[in-house]
Amino acid sequence: MKISNEQYALGLFEVLKDLPPKKIPTAIKCFITILNRQGALKRVAGIIARFSNIWDQAHQQITAEIDSARPLDKVSKEAVINYLKSKTMIDKVNLQENIKPELIGGFVLRYQSRILDVSLKKSLRELHHKISN
Repeated sequence: MKISNEQYALGLFEVLKDLPPKKIPTAIKCFITILNRQGALKRVAGIIARFSNIWDQAHQQITAEIDSARPLDKVSKEAVINYLKSKTMIDKVNLQENIKPELIGGFVLRYQSRILDVSLKKSLRELHHKISN
């Protein structure tokens, strides 16, 4: 029977949730060794994504990532955080900001298993596709 990313993530969560911080690196190394032995190392990105969601749910928080062409000002950052709070009904939001000039303008927001792409790059690509067809 194949172990799913969800099962790996739940297993890792159960191991880590009560460990003292000093023991976490050793536990993660053991987990990586297990993934390698089972030929599942290539699935680590999916496992980590699922683990992150499980961890956030258990701690009643949400971790989101936003890519924008330029750094967000305080008002924009607060608006994104308030949007996430209203959509997820979770009050604790960890927002990780990435600067990606190739987006030209707008942003790409990733949270839970959702992606909200309101970048100028995407809009221009869609416009080009409409004009080409």
